[in-house]
Amino acid sequence: MGIMSLPWSLVLALTIAVVSASDEVALLAFREQISDGGALASWNSSAGFCSWEGVTCGRWMPKRAVALRLDGRALVGALSPALGNLTFLRTLNLSFNWFHGEIPASLGRLHRLRRLDLSDNCFSSTFPVNLSSCVSMTEMRLRNNKLGGRIPTELGDKLASLEDALPDRTLEIADPTIWLHGEPKDDITSSRIQECLLSVFRLGISCSKAQPRERTLIRNAAAEMHAIRDAYLLFAGKRIGEHGAKGEPRLKTFELE
Repeated sequence: MGIMSLPWSLVLALTIAVVSASDEVALLAFREQISDGGALASWNSSAGFCSWEGVTCGRWMPKRAVALRLDGRALVGALSPALGNLTFLRTLNLSFNWFHGEIPASLGRLHRLRRLDLSDNCFSSTFPVNLSSCVSMTEMRLRNNKLGGRIPTELGDKLASLEDALPDRTLEIADPTIWLHGEPKDDITSSRIQECLLSVFRLGISCSKAQPRERTLIRNAAAEMHAIRDAYLLFAGKRIGEHGAKGEPRLKTFELE
């Protein structure tokens, strides 16, 4: 008997069974690569995956995982590329764990993903360019990792907002000449410059929205840049006075098209 001769309800049931099995396989593959210390004891075949710790399934798609929230579970290991098969996922929160290695490129397949929080882990390598393919993303947090490289310009076009992307490694991405001449590179100075750079970056994104009516007005952007500059120069002047360093503080040129 061919599939065309099957009742529609049976075809639908078979389809749901196949895709839900795919979600379960992806979640189990994720668990195989980590040490959970018992935090994921509920992740076993005796219970449906929708009842597993940290997993939320959809109201209208009850057999599809729409959220995975495992923040602060002391999980240790690499992030499985199989997470890219959770195609209905809207929220992924794995913050405050001990994940390491690369952020898998497969996460770029999660076109429904709205919130991504991988902050406070040990991820390394370059900034995950593939995340610019997550066209529904409104919130991304990657702070306190070991990411490097340059932030892709595509993020300005495809993300509604980007919060605290790389505060821990911003100085490696920005032009190093932004440092003050002779300025001691202590934690206070580093934190203040990172704050300044992130403010400029957020402003750049707000001026790069796809729809012109959504972009920050030039006069408002200019006023905000002046405020960022003044705050930076005020801090720089105080630091120079404290340490007796010579030379004028420098701020890199910022241009708006």
